[in-house]
Amino acid sequence: MTPSVIDTLIGILNRAFDLPVHQERELPRGNEEWEKILSLSTKQRVLPLVVSMFDKLPPDRTATWTTAIEGRLMAEKLAEDQRRRLALVPRLAGLFRERGLDVMFIKGATLSLRYPSLELRYFGDLDFYLFGRAREGAEALAENGIAGREYYHHHTQASWEGVLLENHYDFVDLENHKCNRVLDEALKGLAERERRPFALPGAKMDNAYRMSPTMEAVFLMRHMSAHFASAETELRQLYDWVLLVRQDGGQINWWEVCRLYEASGMMRFAGIISWIIREKLSVDLELPIPPDETPVRERVWAALCDPDDANKYKRGSFRYYLREAQVLLRNRWKYKLVYPGESFPALVFNMLRIKLKLGL
Repeated sequence: MTPSVIDTLIGILNRAFDLPVHQERELPRGNEEWEKILSLSTKQRVLPLVVSMFDKLPPDRTATWTTAIEGRLMAEKLAEDQRRRLALVPRLAGLFRERGLDVMFIKGATLSLRYPSLELRYFGDLDFYLFGRAREGAEALAENGIAGREYYHHHTQASWEGVLLENHYDFVDLENHKCNRVLDEALKGLAERERRPFALPGAKMDNAYRMSPTMEAVFLMRHMSAHFASAETELRQLYDWVLLVRQDGGQINWWEVCRLYEASGMMRFAGIISWIIREKLSVDLELPIPPDETPVRERVWAALCDPDDANKYKRGSFRYYLREAQVLLRNRWKYKLVYPGESFPALVFNMLRIKLKLGL
């Protein structure tokens, strides 16, 4: 049986991370297959990682010269963007140090530490948490000419040299999802008790921190599930979870993690992710989370393989909001899975109320 494009891509990614590779996951044959792989890896936001394997594969399984050059050029552009964003990290930490503020960097900037090379884990924004002093942080940014705006979810936004900064006053969305309150309280407590230093090669940041493994196990699963419910989840996020457990699983307080999954209604989604990682990625993680065995798991996997395209219409236009409404209605089943204790009609009403209030 010929493997699908997604299976072939997974085989390449597993090789890149030195993870087990299922025997049926053959490498691409021919330029047509490589073009499909590069297209899918762009959509799944793992293109730099795939291109990094070009020189490590057998000569008869590599792309033609023109396709390889095209892939390398696209990957180098992404890598350059990544280097530019990472270069802002110590500068941002220094800016906050001048105000006596500690900063915890979250998501992309710290997740890249588990990759073979920092620049291979592409991310778009710089997200950070200032331990309850988000307003002082916004003032520090404004004083340095980095003006921001309020945002209704759980962070404010500002732009610095073309990079979006997200200043988190909460870790998760409390405006739309009451079930997140138990998670946010726990995450803020863990941030105070279990913060660990964050360092980048060649950069001195004595006021910069990252999440503990326990904190990441809670945060990444909620971040993944929230993206799944509202838009899409990518292979990149699945591998973030795999790398966390493979590299730092021994430091995770699984009792506390599972307690919070249960309290927030997230355990079933976590079980589906466990099943996908075992059955679809061929990675056997030792987890105290039983894999979900219901038919919906295949529907979740299908959605992960083919995520929705981003809304291409101008924000504020009729077409933009029509597209938003279509996606929201199509994703009703996702919301029911991720937020089982919440009313979907109430959620729609609340989201509409906030958008009208803020003029979004």
